[in-house]
Amino acid sequence: MKKNKMKKIASISLLVLILLSLVTPVFAAPYSPSALGPTNYVDGSVVTDDTPTLTFTTNDENNLDVLYNIQIDDSSDFGSLVVDYYSELTSEGPSSFTVGQDEGTEELTDGDMEATDTSAWTPVNDTVLTKQTSDPAEGDRYLRAAYGTGTIRATQASVLVKDNDFHVTGYFRGDGVSTTPRIQDAGGGIIIVGTSSNTWQEIDYYGTAGSSQFEFRAIGTGYAEYDGIKIHEIQPTTELVTDGDMEAADTSAWTEYRNATLTKSTDNPHSGTYALRVTQTTLNYPGATQSIISSGVTYRLTGWARGDGTMAPKILFGGGGLVPWQGTSSTDWQEFDEIVTATSTGYLYLYSTPNGSSDNWVEWDDVSVTKIVDGTPVYEAGSPSLTLADSSDYYWRVRTINEDSEASVYSTANSGQIAFSIAFGVPEFANWMLIVILIVGSSFIIQKSLKLSTKLSPKE
Repeated sequence: MKKNKMKKIASISLLVLILLSLVTPVFAAPYSPSALGPTNYVDGSVVTDDTPTLTFTTNDENNLDVLYNIQIDDSSDFGSLVVDYYSELTSEGPSSFTVGQDEGTEELTDGDMEATDTSAWTPVNDTVLTKQTSDPAEGDRYLRAAYGTGTIRATQASVLVKDNDFHVTGYFRGDGVSTTPRIQDAGGGIIIVGTSSNTWQEIDYYGTAGSSQFEFRAIGTGYAEYDGIKIHEIQPTTELVTDGDMEAADTSAWTEYRNATLTKSTDNPHSGTYALRVTQTTLNYPGATQSIISSGVTYRLTGWARGDGTMAPKILFGGGGLVPWQGTSSTDWQEFDEIVTATSTGYLYLYSTPNGSSDNWVEWDDVSVTKIVDGTPVYEAGSPSLTLADSSDYYWRVRTINEDSEASVYSTANSGQIAFSIAFGVPEFANWMLIVILIVGSSFIIQKSLKLSTKLSPKE
């Protein structure tokens, strides 16, 4: 009887585990790419194409969007990469990479400023647009926007999607006197402000579009210059914070830090019904934590916080002393929106400055942490228009990275042996075979012709 009861309990437990596995998502790394090809680029063949197209298939266990990272090297240890390319974020499935291809789809027209004219840009307020060549940040040309009759402006319509997140990179500079460059959208969601220095200033900015129209602006009556501007939409990723909107009635999603008292406050939350209040008891730096941070991963951290007039809110990220944001003791809600790369694995700490005492507090609301996988295609090694060298052996490998920043292990062509060799003027295998067949066939025909000629020759 006891044995049957134990079997019944075991069966019920197994059933519960099965049901949980069906309803609980398990976010794992994507599968390694499969079906590497074509055949003559994965079996050590000699080829003559110095810009080959390599093919493979990506697959994510949770059907998330993915990008691929492909590496090509002339040594088997991949220690001196010829190509190290990250693709755009897209759906899983058959993929390909061609050596020397462009980095990827670009939102802007003539963002690299290499067109000889300025027709891609629409001037506003009689802004004078010209292409300059004397000192580009990259390439051969850059755009100068000079004062006309009002604020310096050059625009492109329908570049952005309102309320979506974007990554903007490139360079701008002022005139060295008093004019300062700006990049923004017409709705003021994305605003990047430079200085009047005439030294190129690098842009690496994440923001949310407030309009579909993209603009170069400048403040002053001189000119500003722009070069190598790229815009890529950031794909949304999984929210990592549990109860970040603080709308759960209890605080069970949060763990107290340094004897803090955690409560949900209904006294003037930033939005909704509740805010998370962190109250000091016996120790400085009281806080609330969640273990969600991984070392080396880049995150976007957003939300709102406020003090009680004495203590100020402060965020510690992953441990190791990394503080991406600190507010003031003001009782007004203060917004934070930070891009941060974690230097250690650990917790998100929502805590405070040490200038309080028992019963002082800080409050938090609408807190969000997401991994950034913006899908900006980029060559870490190699470049567009690259060609592979003659008389060289090549190895290549590729991995998949999904929108949650989980990466597969590399799939390596030909099990790490030479994947293909390039030799100009040397026929590929199929051509060799054809030549051999022609030589053998010609020899056979010549021999037959000689024998026939001998038979037909008149005897003396």
